Amino acid sequence: MCERDFDEYEVIGYLSGVLFPCALIPQVYKSCRTRELDDISYGWQFVFMNGLVGSIVYGIHNDLKPIYLSSMVEFVLMSSLVCMKYIYSGPVDGTGESKESKESRSPRP
Repeated sequence: MCERDFDEYEVIGYLSGVLFPCALIPQVYKSCRTRELDDISYGWQFVFMNGLVGSIVYGIHNDLKPIYLSSMVEFVLMSSLVCMKYIYSGPVDGTGESKESKESRSPRP
């Protein structure tokens, strides 16, 4: 087996692999600090995380380290957002909206 050379495309792959998870860090930080995750839907998180699982499987199968390593980091960050949304949302009424979010939108006397 011939070992591949580390070329500029590998550098681009690893650099992109660092940038993608870094794009989630400000959202995770803000969500942790403010505990406001009403604008982040579970549907978007579900689709995004399934895409990440596909990227991880594809990357591992084809031995594409920049793909599967960055996707694993992104998956951890997205999992933290899902957990924070679940924890900080509070009880949900029949409309699928937390009581706290309804109260925050209602006009104050």
